[in-house]
Amino acid sequence: MRRTLQGAFISVSILGLIKPTIAEQDKPQRPPEIGKARVLDAAGTVQKSNVGANKFSNVNVGDLLPEKTTIKTGSGAALLLQLPNRYLFRVGENTTVDLNKLGVANEFSFNVVSGKVWNLVRGAMKPAKYEVQTPSAVVGVSGTIFSVFHEDEDDGTVVSTAEGIVNVQKGEQSVQVSNNQYTYFGRSTPAIAPLSIARSSSLKMMWQNLRTHEFGKVGATPKLNRVFDGNFAKQWRAERQRSKRNKVNGMRIPRGRRVPMP
Repeated sequence: MRRTLQGAFISVSILGLIKPTIAEQDKPQRPPEIGKARVLDAAGTVQKSNVGANKFSNVNVGDLLPEKTTIKTGSGAALLLQLPNRYLFRVGENTTVDLNKLGVANEFSFNVVSGKVWNLVRGAMKPAKYEVQTPSAVVGVSGTIFSVFHEDEDDGTVVSTAEGIVNVQKGEQSVQVSNNQYTYFGRSTPAIAPLSIARSSSLKMMWQNLRTHEFGKVGATPKLNRVFDGNFAKQWRAERQRSKRNKVNGMRIPRGRRVPMP
C-alpha cells in the first residue's frame, strides 16, 4: 500500500510540471472583468501607477489593471491590453496614457498625455461610449480600428483609421475620419480635412503590419509584433522631419486643405 501511494504521488508531481503546449498558450483568453484591463503582452520598460500619483511599478504579462491607472512606456517599449468586450488597446513607446473608464456602464475612456495608442473596437457588443482624449482633441467611436498620436514637440494630434469611422472633436469643430484616412489637429490650429492614408508612407506601412499581425488574428491571443515598433518609429520620425522642412504643421499636408473653424 505504501509503495502504491508513493508511486501515485510521483506521477501527479510530474504531470504538474508539464508545461502547456504552444497551441494551448495561443488559445484566446476570456476577457477581463468589467473595470479591468488584462496585460496580454509587454516589451521593454512599461510601468504603472494610480492616476495623479508619482509612484510607478513594473507592468507584467497577466496583470489586471484597474480604472484610474496611468501607463508609462520607455524608449522602444510597447504594451498590448485586452479590455472587456475583447477590445484591444495597444500602447507605443515613450507614451503616457490614463485608463480612466474600462467598461463600467459599457463606457471606455482614455487620456493620452503624450505618445501613441492604437485601438481595436470591434465585436458583437458596441460600447455606449468609447473616447480617447489628448491635449488638443477628443476622438469618439462606436466600432472601428484607429490610432491616436499626440506629439509633445508641436503639441499636435494625428488620428488615423484602418476600419470604420471616428469623430474628432476640438471645441466646436468636428471632423469625421473614415476608413483609410487621417487628420491632424494642432492645439492652436484647426484640423486638416481628412486625407488618404496612401499620402503617408509611414501610416500606410503601420496599418499593413498591425492588421496582418496583431489586429488581424482570429481565435488566438494577440501578441506584440516586436519588429514593428522600431521600424515604424524610424519611418515616422523621418516623415515628420520632411514635413518640417516643407514648413507644414505636423504632417506632409497640401496647402489650402485645412477645415475652417465654425
